[in-house]
Amino acid sequence: MSRTELAIIGAGPAGIAAAVTAAELGVQVALLDEYAQPGGQFLRRPPPTLSPRTPPPPDRTRAEGRDLLRRLGLLPIEQRPETQVWGLAGDMALALRGPDGMETLHADRILVATGAYQRLIPFPGWTLPGVFTLGGAQCLVQAQGVRPGHRALVAGTGFLSWIVAAQLLEAGVQVAAVLEATQPRDWLPLAQNPRAVLSRVGQALRARRVLRAAGVPQVFRRAVTRALGRQAVEAVETAEIDGRGVVRPRSTARYEVDCLALGYGFLPGNDLTRLFGCRHAYQFDRGGWSVTVDPRQETSVRAVYAAGEVTGIGGAEKAITEGKIAGLAIAESLNACAPSQSEPRLALAHERLDRLLPLSSSMNRIFQPKPGLWQLALDDTPVCRCEEVTVGDIRAAVRDGCRTCNEVKRCTRGGMGYCQGRICGPIMAELIAQESGQPVEASGILTPRPPLKPIPMAALTASFSTAETRVRSSAADIE
Repeated sequence: MSRTELAIIGAGPAGIAAAVTAAELGVQVALLDEYAQPGGQFLRRPPPTLSPRTPPPPDRTRAEGRDLLRRLGLLPIEQRPETQVWGLAGDMALALRGPDGMETLHADRILVATGAYQRLIPFPGWTLPGVFTLGGAQCLVQAQGVRPGHRALVAGTGFLSWIVAAQLLEAGVQVAAVLEATQPRDWLPLAQNPRAVLSRVGQALRARRVLRAAGVPQVFRRAVTRALGRQAVEAVETAEIDGRGVVRPRSTARYEVDCLALGYGFLPGNDLTRLFGCRHAYQFDRGGWSVTVDPRQETSVRAVYAAGEVTGIGGAEKAITEGKIAGLAIAESLNACAPSQSEPRLALAHERLDRLLPLSSSMNRIFQPKPGLWQLALDDTPVCRCEEVTVGDIRAAVRDGCRTCNEVKRCTRGGMGYCQGRICGPIMAELIAQESGQPVEASGILTPRPPLKPIPMAALTASFSTAETRVRSSAADIE
């Protein structure tokens, strides 16, 4: 059992920015992350044992992130890599599993900066080995130095597809094509603020030039409809889609590939804020269910703060800005700085945030998956692979009267597996909406249960045995 003034969960851009900001003002900080190195997906670096690949071209946000990483290493911040927060151990107490086993961490303030995860849409064959999220394929290449396949198809919505396709090329993977479910005409609203757009998507535009130079086809208004293979992906079927995502007849095209990387935007990683009991709101233009915060990033639960993608999808610059706001606000609440020190900096950060949010909202609306894409799944298509629950099982539960994710969970066991509904929960909500005709937000969100991440029973029983030994030792000392 240990204690700190501020526990930050997540060492991505938001968590690092908050840690550096608060620590520079004298706050005692513990920074927790599941990965071996800080940085999150945006600033991910290969381990020292791997030869670094060509780093992405510098831009303002990435330079700011690298500066924060540099300052992080100079400050007396307690960094806890490879540490999972798997539950709560009481009021303002986190249940941890790290390299040294199970532990409880008490904190005066807690900041949740758990980022986001990729949205997926089920289709026949989507669970075959060789099907990756865009982020998963990117992680293999960037952090592991592993090629996810020899010949890949990249598909989905959003500019990340271009970046990942270029990174696959650099890693030696042949890219058959990049498929985009939208078309350039859909992006016209972004022209209202071209400077902000160029700042945000500069890396994606550079990646697109790399793809063009390599002769990689980029096809718009086309989506994956089926992955084929016996033991792994051997081919992928695609089709042209209309503006609502509905497949156009007689438009099928097949790609012979052994790797499929796809993603349809991002979802806030809100399982921990839900476990805390924080208030959430469904915001279509912020990625879905995001935790609500006040202007100082505090949630509805006192002394629990949130920053970054968990408050709504908005990119690394938004995450860094919210992390700085949270760090300043927490330092002030702990009397580490006076309002006269923090308020001018908070005002500047809020001005920056006000400039960023409209563009993020616009991009989220443009690249939101169209409703027709949810019709690709057949009744025998898996949704919850942990509990072997299919699309047909969920549709049948809705026909039997289930109208919320929790009701469907109780009837089908969907969402009771290892991932605690992180993958299948949002899919479940969309299928309920499709079958019932109700808005997707009416389906609600799954109630989280600890452990949030799988932990070995041996580790849990070992912690109980250690606790029992300590109790017996304390009792003997009293006697």
